[in-house]
Amino acid sequence: MYGLSTTEMPGVEDIYTLEIPGLAIGADQNPMCQVAGYVVFVRGHEKVYHKDNDTEEGEDLPAVNENDEPRPPSKETRVARIYREKVYYPFINQIRKARYQWDESTPVPPHLFAVSWQDGAYGQIRALVDEESLKRDDEERIMNCKHSAARTVVEQSADVGPTYRSTKHYQRVLEVDCCSGLMRCVGGLLLSLRLKNIIVFEPAKENALCEFLAKLPKIMRSSMTVDDVQKGFLGNGQIDADSKSVPDLFNLIGTYRGEIDDSEEMYYENIFKTFYDVMSDNGHIDESVFDDNDIPLDMDSDGTIVLKNFGIAGECRQRAKILSSGKQRDLRRELLDKIESLKREAQQKQYDREQKIFLNAKKCLAKVLGMILPNQDGSANSFSNVAEANFGLAARKGYPTMDELKAFAKVRLPRRFDKKGNPTYNTLGKLKRRGDLVKRCFDLRGSTILVPHLKAPPTPANADDEDVEIADEGDEEIADEGNVFGGEAI
Repeated sequence: MYGLSTTEMPGVEDIYTLEIPGLAIGADQNPMCQVAGYVVFVRGHEKVYHKDNDTEEGEDLPAVNENDEPRPPSKETRVARIYREKVYYPFINQIRKARYQWDESTPVPPHLFAVSWQDGAYGQIRALVDEESLKRDDEERIMNCKHSAARTVVEQSADVGPTYRSTKHYQRVLEVDCCSGLMRCVGGLLLSLRLKNIIVFEPAKENALCEFLAKLPKIMRSSMTVDDVQKGFLGNGQIDADSKSVPDLFNLIGTYRGEIDDSEEMYYENIFKTFYDVMSDNGHIDESVFDDNDIPLDMDSDGTIVLKNFGIAGECRQRAKILSSGKQRDLRRELLDKIESLKREAQQKQYDREQKIFLNAKKCLAKVLGMILPNQDGSANSFSNVAEANFGLAARKGYPTMDELKAFAKVRLPRRFDKKGNPTYNTLGKLKRRGDLVKRCFDLRGSTILVPHLKAPPTPANADDEDVEIADEGDEEIADEGNVFGGEAI
């Protein structure tokens, strides 16, 4: 249930799962049925991430955000994980126990492997292809596949069959029994959540939700009949009419909406055998294989060509594939390794830039300190000859260069930030003379100079020791809050 406001969900962050005993098909007829159903409450309308934290569905995402932190899963991904944990795995294992007498205390035998087909939405795919999920699916002997992008109405069994349409129909025509035990149960659970300030609905919305959930078992019992569910799997060719267990080649080919005459059927049958071997080996059929076999490009209802030549980064927009295939898992690992390599490279470049600034700042500090002469009476060093010095003189005089002064200012001057949070150094443009710049960069107490100390930039987290240039070890170690860099003081 998406789209809830902070007022309606004051007591939780953004997702809350409510378990309801008896929210199951047949519970309206059998009072002994206490199989639990689940309602997931989600704050906001965003199913997937966009802009800085999220992305539109199907857009490729890096594994980390702008702060080099692991990108959090979207709400849709988190809801998909809840579904898999609460419904998906228990459902598959219950079939194994009830129909094949499997003992759940033992490993799943090879002959009870399951093949599961999923929607290809980005948020759902992400819940399936992380290593932890794939490892569990291996243990549960589940092969995960995804349907082809933009072919839902001819490939997904729930869309091919009448069940979705029937659900909408019965939702409109069936009436709720206001005295049903399920309605009282749901009402009591929502009341408890309201008293705990977890989920707080207006009375009209709460009553509407109670009525819908109370008649949901009857809706599902009326629409999800065995015959109607089988029609979807028969229509897309996933099972045959006789054994109900093996694919039907001609129904599979029948999902193609173009014209196929009798002379082409044998051709497609032979092509299917070729494609079967490719899919078995790779878990995916590359577009080049279609081109090599003269298969025409896909077109939508308007005749526009639809390309699906996406790599592993655009997995949700690829054709149907085996997500748990070893080849596809290797490609995902290579992609993650590439992302990690680019991340390390960017960190090293940033470190190199900051190290250059740091070394120039050190040169500036050394030159400025060399210009300060002791007072004749032996008192502390006077700053006047530095502050008034004309740093426009030739560098051979030992004065800091402008690059060194700029580097010194970047380390010493307070930073400003633009609207995007990036540091700027506009202070430099407001200083008329290099002497003024030095004045600002040193901590003055009257006519006495307090020598500043500089910090080296932090070493990249994943860098090898030999790849990092370390500053001189003989420098004095004093921390300074005014430094740009956050590394150790040198």
